[in-house]
Amino acid sequence: MKLKDILLLLLALVPLVYVGMQWNHIPAEVPTHFDLHGNANGWSSRAGFMGLIGFMCVLNIGMYLLLVNIEKIDPKRATADRAAVFNKIATGMTIFLTALNIVIIISGLNPDKKIADKALLPLMGLMFIFLGNYMHSVKPNYFVGIRIPWTLHDEDNWKKTHRLAGTIWFAGGILITLLSLAVSAETGAILMQIIIGIMVLIPIAYSFILFKKKQSSNTQS
Repeated sequence: MKLKDILLLLLALVPLVYVGMQWNHIPAEVPTHFDLHGNANGWSSRAGFMGLIGFMCVLNIGMYLLLVNIEKIDPKRATADRAAVFNKIATGMTIFLTALNIVIIISGLNPDKKIADKALLPLMGLMFIFLGNYMHSVKPNYFVGIRIPWTLHDEDNWKKTHRLAGTIWFAGGILITLLSLAVSAETGAILMQIIIGIMVLIPIAYSFILFKKKQSSNTQS
């Protein structure tokens, strides 16, 4: 295991260390879910809160190990250049999930300050900007990307779909980030869900159109 891998895995554990250091300051009931107005509407016990943070850390580590080893387990097998792309995505996603985990902790400890309202939108925007920047470089695989039958069984369909998805996700990420500065948290949360829906549906619809066109062309010939 490389030094970079060790450092990133340790980074993923930082939230667990942080919540352990704050143990004596954690109330008996911790807010863990908030409505669109930023008001707590779901609570957990102190032990449950610790378990949630631990689960997020394990999820983060598992995702990192999957992405950096994807060329060993994916049936399609990754080439060296594809493995490099997945390593970059793994690094970015580990940083994002660590930041998200810390936001959850701070929000739970300071529910009145509505930290999640201020941090979640820009974090999501930056994540989509990052993913959009690499989406066009992701080669066919069974774990990352728009994995639907039409893309997985047609490399040209995969390439065109992910090229479009990369552009849309990058632009959508910028829009979400800007919205976090321009609108209220409540409005931003609603608009973010709409934007993400568009970002997901357009590439899928485009991929299906490409599939039908190719199918029609093959039938005619």
